[in-house]
Amino acid sequence: MPNLFSNRIKKEKLKPGDHIYYWSGILYSHHGIYIGEESVIHYVRGNASKSISSASSSNYNPSTERGGVILTTLNEFLKGKKLYLYVYDASDSRFLFKRGGTCTIDYSDSADVVIKRAQYLLHHGIGSYDLFENNCENFAVYCKTGRVDPMTGEIGTSGQVTSNALAIVGVFNFPLMLGLRHRFETDRIEKCEKVPVENLENIVLKQENADMNNIFVIPLGNSSLISFMVHLLLTWLFCVFKFINNVWLLYVLLFSLV
Repeated sequence: MPNLFSNRIKKEKLKPGDHIYYWSGILYSHHGIYIGEESVIHYVRGNASKSISSASSSNYNPSTERGGVILTTLNEFLKGKKLYLYVYDASDSRFLFKRGGTCTIDYSDSADVVIKRAQYLLHHGIGSYDLFENNCENFAVYCKTGRVDPMTGEIGTSGQVTSNALAIVGVFNFPLMLGLRHRFETDRIEKCEKVPVENLENIVLKQENADMNNIFVIPLGNSSLISFMVHLLLTWLFCVFKFINNVWLLYVLLFSLV
């Protein structure tokens, strides 16, 4: 079972409704919802091929041009990679010192509610895939929590995106990075609202239409992401300034001792 040092889990220990993932490279992890009977519902980018051993065609939602929600076997989901369990209601110590995209301090709804959301989105879709605001982790976290940002329409959250963005801050000021990461997570939980899965499509479509109608929209995301990146840039500049200042003070100190 997962502990403070590792989220690894054996297949036989999985329970229906679990949020699982595997690492594909150093920075990227792929997420899905385990629904039992060796089956996983997950969200993929691009044209997904139908490779479902344990599912009938009626349970398959063809991907759109930019991605889709699909049902595969657990082995097909993992592609030979190691299996990990995403932890909910994590302690502050676990959340702060684990990599982003592995746990959250938010709590999970019951397994039957989680599976209901995943199966509904399998049949109805979840909008266009977006690496920053509508990816596989967003999908899985929404299935587990039902949370949506009412201002931006962003579903769930992507801890790995936030963590990767904050990585440079950690180079200059590790405690500051930990504090910012915890602050972003608590703020997200506070401002997000529970949205029934049946109402999710209207929110997603409304946000996509708003982005399409905004001639100033940046392809990397909507205004919430832009605001986040601006604050992050200012934080980076502050950290660089502090680093240079500390180096200068050290230089002055050393020469004063000569």
